Amino acid sequence: MLLRVTLIFMGCELFVMFVLDVFIKPLSLSFSIEPILDVVILGIIASPLVYFFAIRPFMFKQSLFRQVTKKIGEVFWMSDPGKSKILYISPAYETIWGRTCKSLYQNPQSFIEAICQEHRERVVAAMGKQALGGYDELYKIERPDGQSCWIWDRAFPVKDKHGNVVRIDGVAADITEQKETELELLRSEHDLSVALEKATAASKAKSEFLASMSHELRTPLNAILGFAQMMQYRKDEPLMPGQKEAVDIILTSGVGLLNLINEVLDLARIEADRATIYLDTVDAGKIVSDCVSMLTPLAQKRHIKIKNMVSSASAMLNTDPDRFKQMVINYITNAIKYNKEGGLITIEGSITDHGFFHLSVTDTGIGIEDKNLPKVFEIYNRFQTNPHITVEGTGVGLSVVKLLVERLAGNVGFESKINQGSTFWLELPLVTNKNVIIWTDHLSVGVDELDADHQWLVKLINKISSMRVTDEEINTAIEQLSKYFARHLNREEAVMKMCEYPDLEHHRKGHKKLTSTLDNIVQKWRSDRNVDIARTLRDFAREFLLPHILIDDQKYTKYIIGKEQQISDVLVEIGNVSNRSAEKISGNLESANLLSNKSETSPKKHINVIFVDDEQHVLDGLKRSLRGMSDEWNMDFVSEGEEALGLMETKPYDIIVSDMQMPTMSGEELLGKVEKHYPSTARVVLSGHVDQDATYRLVGSSHLFLSKPCSTELLIDTMRKSISLSNTQGLISN
Repeated sequence: MLLRVTLIFMGCELFVMFVLDVFIKPLSLSFSIEPILDVVILGIIASPLVYFFAIRPFMFKQSLFRQVTKKIGEVFWMSDPGKSKILYISPAYETIWGRTCKSLYQNPQSFIEAICQEHRERVVAAMGKQALGGYDELYKIERPDGQSCWIWDRAFPVKDKHGNVVRIDGVAADITEQKETELELLRSEHDLSVALEKATAASKAKSEFLASMSHELRTPLNAILGFAQMMQYRKDEPLMPGQKEAVDIILTSGVGLLNLINEVLDLARIEADRATIYLDTVDAGKIVSDCVSMLTPLAQKRHIKIKNMVSSASAMLNTDPDRFKQMVINYITNAIKYNKEGGLITIEGSITDHGFFHLSVTDTGIGIEDKNLPKVFEIYNRFQTNPHITVEGTGVGLSVVKLLVERLAGNVGFESKINQGSTFWLELPLVTNKNVIIWTDHLSVGVDELDADHQWLVKLINKISSMRVTDEEINTAIEQLSKYFARHLNREEAVMKMCEYPDLEHHRKGHKKLTSTLDNIVQKWRSDRNVDIARTLRDFAREFLLPHILIDDQKYTKYIIGKEQQISDVLVEIGNVSNRSAEKISGNLESANLLSNKSETSPKKHINVIFVDDEQHVLDGLKRSLRGMSDEWNMDFVSEGEEALGLMETKPYDIIVSDMQMPTMSGEELLGKVEKHYPSTARVVLSGHVDQDATYRLVGSSHLFLSKPCSTELLIDTMRKSISLSNTQGLISN
């Protein structure tokens, strides 16, 4: 190397001297050796400098580049702008393509020939535009050994100082593993989607079955209770002592059966997240005291003492008062059922450090065997620990409590020792607790599937936020939340795209923000288990998730409902109305003295009423139970809707009381015609159909709803109320 540099410098020096002698100095034939020696000396001195400062750095960079490209798994390549010659290909090409680098240098076309037929045309077209930039392609190649690989190939043009493309540089990576994982995930998502559709269909079928069975059960039960009540209260033909005892047994058994039916159907509504929640400030001590007073007679039958240790001013809760009362009754009733004769029930309440009211109900009963502990909150479980003790009920009470408490952002649990007793507890948030999120109807977007998704997300965040969960449970829930959240957002976007929602891109930006924020939370949890995940997730829900549901989701679901003819406009209009909301409205009317004045609410003499029901025994029962009211009411009884409309043409009716499920003309159709042609006629639904929300949607503006069976007193009271409400908005009463 040094010799080459020396000779180059000598040649340059001789050339310069020659030029000077020829063009500047007079021509001389004398020749001196000194210039040559100067050149030699200069070459010897300069050559190391040139090597160390010019040649050696270049050689080092070239060597380093070759080492890097040799070790990195991606394929680096360079070609001329016309793609006719490969200037460089890294050794990874041989590993991924299964061909030698030499073969590619000799035949550049083999690069394209390796691409599978289904992708080749697209990739070749994109390669023709590499000089313009933006080449980014995904394709599959076929190796000589028959294996296939997925390749992610990117390239960009290299230009000289004049802007001319001098070569194309690129990098290709083998992403077969990632692609197969992605395809497997898509297959799993498809399988999950199919399973979800089947589960949804099964759930819908179950709801329809329950609704139908409710009608089939309630209708004959209505006749049984109706006739029994009629016999019990007849003054013209009083019952003999033995007969009265028999009728009392019929009524007691019938009411018990009705309660069982209601309990099972209530569970079905709660399971489907269709139970309406009404939040209020609740005095825990007062409700517990009321429940104890109500259940003390039941406990006394078995000589069981109830010791209420909950202070009358113990805590103010942010919960649903009716549902809280239902939970307390279930716990105490359970303690009575499984207690010993002469046992003790202790009820205690306390305030936790994390803002919850802790209520516990302890019995001195038979306890629960270890093998049954995991099944305590499962549906339809009744543990016969003692074969000599008969336990009544359906086994859904504890399941109802668990589902309701979770819906109300609380916790449940129990401890039990065999032959010593059990303690069941629940925790519900205080009014001052701002760290929980309780799903109520104001968060509903009106689309059942999306509302179910939102409820599940909120419930899961509340679960993670609980102070009682372990790190392992949090980790499992975090992973579930991350996967389910992504699935839910994808489903939302698919719906919006299908309906051509105009603000789709804006909504997608909101989804990206939600996803990015949640991903950051998940990553922090994975890297540092000490992070305050509960507070972080609560903040995420309040600052990002809930505003998104209330603003963005409400907006696009209204657009969808407006576009989809299959979704009735009634769904939007009545969205949050249900049985208990109507009761509260009715209660407000009563407190305002709209119903208390008998001169205004009691029907005048000879109010015309028509009853419509396809079950003849129901009509017979109504005739018998109401026959003493003939001085106040003119009553007609028909079995078909057409017959009812025919009578309404002959004389005006003040009230129509109709069943819903009738063969020839349904109650929906009948009441719709009555509303259209006889708007002043008050409408009362008397139905055994379980789904009262659906009944209301079908009936629309019918005034009052009664579930079969109902007492004669309730029926009369409801008809009287229907008169006073005939000019107000339709309500549902239970």
